Amino acid sequence: MNWQKGTPQIGEHRASAKMMELEARIAKLEKALRVEANGTNLVLSCPGTLKISAAIAEINGGILKLNNGSKPVAGVGSMTSGNPGAQTIITGSPTILIP
Repeated sequence: MNWQKGTPQIGEHRASAKMMELEARIAKLEKALRVEANGTNLVLSCPGTLKISAAIAEINGGILKLNNGSKPVAGVGSMTSGNPGAQTIITGSPTILIP
């Protein structure tokens, strides 16, 4: 804007409209998704459904807990012990936990 005349210059309307559009998109995103960084923690949360779509999705980390899980996940070939109705996983994954 030409502050001396108080009127926008050529191209300033377009830039201002783009900035307003960008700010509106950011405001919508902030309502749907919250990202917090706190030292070594990162929290993603949204009030609805969070969808991740990819040919291959990799999650790397020390421990992956699904729904605050505490029991190790068994895979094909994992050994179990106990009665047929009450098996305990012996060689399941110690880093992927389910409820």
